[in-house]
Amino acid sequence: MTGKILVVDDEDTLRLTLKARLAASSFEVDTARDGEEALQKLKESPFDIVLLDIAMPKMDGIMTLDHIMADHPNSDVIMLTGFADFTTAIDCLKKGAKDYLVKPIDATELITRLKSLMRARSSELALETMKKENATLFTDDLLSPLTYSNVLLERVVKGDFGKVTNAQTTYLNYHRELSDRMIDTLRSRLDAGQLRALRMENPGEKFDLGRIVNELMKRSSLFAKARQVKLSSDIPGGLPKVLGDPRKLSLAFESVFLVAIEASPKGSTITVAVTKDALDKKMLRVSVSCKVPARHVQRMVDIIGQPIEQFEDAFKDMKIEDLRLLLSRWTIELHGGVASQELGKKGTISMIFDLPIAPSA
Repeated sequence: MTGKILVVDDEDTLRLTLKARLAASSFEVDTARDGEEALQKLKESPFDIVLLDIAMPKMDGIMTLDHIMADHPNSDVIMLTGFADFTTAIDCLKKGAKDYLVKPIDATELITRLKSLMRARSSELALETMKKENATLFTDDLLSPLTYSNVLLERVVKGDFGKVTNAQTTYLNYHRELSDRMIDTLRSRLDAGQLRALRMENPGEKFDLGRIVNELMKRSSLFAKARQVKLSSDIPGGLPKVLGDPRKLSLAFESVFLVAIEASPKGSTITVAVTKDALDKKMLRVSVSCKVPARHVQRMVDIIGQPIEQFEDAFKDMKIEDLRLLLSRWTIELHGGVASQELGKKGTISMIFDLPIAPSA
């Protein structure tokens, strides 16, 4: 198992000897004479493991370790120390170093420890990859669709789409219970910290967001009609395309529309607009404006405007409608978007989502 190693030591003989022995064991090796040179090389290129001498001129190993822990956390550090610095080496472990070796260095033992550490790094990377894949699967393919379906089942049971028989009500309520159970199970497997750490693995594809929003408006109009709420849109043609996953963004915006419809009183109007951001020409803006009762305003303001960290403790106990809105915000921000809100007069709130415009080339 190979890896990229940086040997940092002011002793020329030791530094060059270790480089030769490690290269012979298929490691990719570079060297630095002191801490300053080591940090410069870490800025230029990442290293899996840094072999770091404690006693060096200019910048010693202890100070260098502090900088590596702060600025290059993905690099593991093994301290190289003389017997007199044994206590200092232990202190370095407390600071974050993975291991230490006492000089003179036994090359065979060093290679054994490097291979062991590389195996551990591979296992940690595989575990992190699995966590990210599970988080994406749970949110995009399970949790978000389930929360969306949950509200539709509720509205069908309440007769918003026509009269429902007693037998149908019993059957639909059973499916709502199953849906609630699955949502609770998924929430127990996730936390806000995991979701916040997600990143898009690829840029996605170029697509016409205005066209998709128009399609979502048509579908949402059935729900709005049942709730006696009017939908109005201002979506001009010829808008620039955005870059991302149209399936995920479609579900995110449709969930936002449902939240607005649920919160709006009968007889009110929800306006959806898609425009170029007047201030930032590189962003496409989707705004959803609605007049909602006072009890909903602060809740919506918080979910759209507060830092994601604020929801870590409440994530597992949030109401379904709040969870839908929060997941939609996460999806949009995952695509490089920005969520914000504006308050108007008499309980009017605009939920605003800006998405990067795809490069023309």
